[in-house]
Amino acid sequence: MYISEALDELEKDDLVKETRGEHILDHFLEAKREEWQDYIKAVSPWEIQRYLGISRFTGLHVASRGCTSVT
Repeated sequence: MYISEALDELEKDDLVKETRGEHILDHFLEAKREEWQDYIKAVSPWEIQRYLGISRFTGLHVASRGCTSVT
């Protein structure tokens, strides 16, 4: 289950609405959905290295036989 699906289920939960208040729940859901959208748009250093072979920290292209400068 993805976070987006979990948030959809949370939104349907009457107990949470009653105990936390609908306004608080709406604010929480909005914040978490925005956070999830930001997260899935982000590219991690690991993904850059793995799929592009570029080290963000050194400016080097990491090839299987060594490193070459990227300029």
